[in-house]
Amino acid sequence: MGSLKTKGLSLLLSLVTALGIVFSLGGAVSADDLYFIKQPTGGSCDYADTFTITWALNQEPDWVNLEYRRGDDPTWYAGVDFHGSSYQIRYSMGVSSYRLVASKNYKQIYSDPFIVKWTGKDPYSFWTSPESTTRYKSQDYTITWTLGATPRYVKLLKYDKSRGYWTSEAELTGLKKYDIGFHNDYSETFKLFAAFNYGDVYSKTFTVTWLNDSFNVSVISGKTASDTATAGDKVTVTANNSPTGKEFDKWVVTKGKITLADANAAKTTFTMPYEDVSLKATYKDILYEMTVDYDSSMVEVDGIFSIKTSCYGDGYSFTVNPKDGYKLVSVKANGETIKASGSDYKVTQPAGKLVVSVKAEPMVNDGWLQTGAKWMYFESGKPVTDWKQIEGVWYYFDLRGIMATGWKLIDCDWYYFEKSGRMTTGWQKIDGSWYYMDASGYMKNGWVQTGGKWYYLQSSGVMATGWQKISGVWYYFENSGVMCTGWKKLGSWYYFENNGHMTIGWKKLGNIWYYFDEGRMLANTSKKIGGKTYYFDASGRCTNP
Repeated sequence: MGSLKTKGLSLLLSLVTALGIVFSLGGAVSADDLYFIKQPTGGSCDYADTFTITWALNQEPDWVNLEYRRGDDPTWYAGVDFHGSSYQIRYSMGVSSYRLVASKNYKQIYSDPFIVKWTGKDPYSFWTSPESTTRYKSQDYTITWTLGATPRYVKLLKYDKSRGYWTSEAELTGLKKYDIGFHNDYSETFKLFAAFNYGDVYSKTFTVTWLNDSFNVSVISGKTASDTATAGDKVTVTANNSPTGKEFDKWVVTKGKITLADANAAKTTFTMPYEDVSLKATYKDILYEMTVDYDSSMVEVDGIFSIKTSCYGDGYSFTVNPKDGYKLVSVKANGETIKASGSDYKVTQPAGKLVVSVKAEPMVNDGWLQTGAKWMYFESGKPVTDWKQIEGVWYYFDLRGIMATGWKLIDCDWYYFEKSGRMTTGWQKIDGSWYYMDASGYMKNGWVQTGGKWYYLQSSGVMATGWQKISGVWYYFENSGVMCTGWKKLGSWYYFENNGHMTIGWKKLGNIWYYFDEGRMLANTSKKIGGKTYYFDASGRCTNP
């Protein structure tokens, strides 16, 4: 029975709707009244886009208006009248609830409220805000921010901890950044405030913690006015006086990032950074000149020599040995006599020039002087060097004045001197070999004619004997060194021309023809030469020339 009543009621309502009769809290309305046959609905939309709503009324209204509410405000605010059955909604600050109001014959009806959920980045908000940070007192904190839309004005607010409320710190309208500096409090809290036509927005709160910017200054081997300095201050450092024998070199920074005005100046400056600084003065050795003065022809000094790079405190140990024919007179350092310690002399570089002076003198003034197994010859107190003719005999003395004996290479030529020092000339038998020295004394090599005979001296100067091939030609030299000419039996018979050349091939001597095969005379044999066979008897004579 209940089910039948429900179906009847539904049928009745459908009929009433079709006839334009609706029910509301105010009671029944006639079919001529205006009402929504399709309600507008909400949804989601990006802040930057438009949201389209559609609806349907049972008849053409006089006008339609979109009303809206902001946030928790219960009041509905009207927009601009429009016509049609659709409308594009653009986001307005703080608005998300909407409804339509339609009017006909001065009567108004309202749609159901609907909500548009706006997504993305709210243009009426701080898209980026300053962050909390730490700064030194002498540093500014540059804040930056961005807003989606242009506000009427922007302000920086600071929280007054003593009063417990926010105060306006600076007007920032039209700016994109702002520098906040230290004032009195080591920790300050801020936020940004932006005002729009339909409301105000705030950035997130941020805190600036200000740190003490006084740092330590440590100077090794130097000094400064104070052991501390504030970042940004100009600091002057001065190196200590240089130690003996040294001079200032440069500053070395061991801590902190600083740039010195002149790192090579004993007094310089730098700008204090935001950190502790350590630096030290360094010194380098002063280079002094150390001179060793002596006559190298008289004395040998080993272990020390003149330099311009000697340092204070450098020690030198050296030996002094007079050369043959000389004796030591004195050894001094800066004019003061020094004595040998054993076989060595020792000196130390002072803070200034050092001159080591060694003096020697000859044992005789003129004439011959024997030193051990060596001989020297003096003139006017100086040893003779180079060539010297004494009493008609030529001698040679080296750079030390020692008389030459035996072989001696002088100006690219070899000479031989007897034990007495006399320069030799002519034939000389030395160590079993014969050499020839010309009238000037130098050793000859190559061809030499003496006594009407020819000899050949090898590159070593040794006289050639026996077979010798010279410039592609064979020669034979007797044991005496004389070049062989004419007939010579050397196992086989050979014939040598007047110039010493060994004969090869045909040779007519008198009226007899001979043939020398590779220098050897043919005998008791035959040989085919030039297509003809020739016969040779026991004496080598050709029997059918």
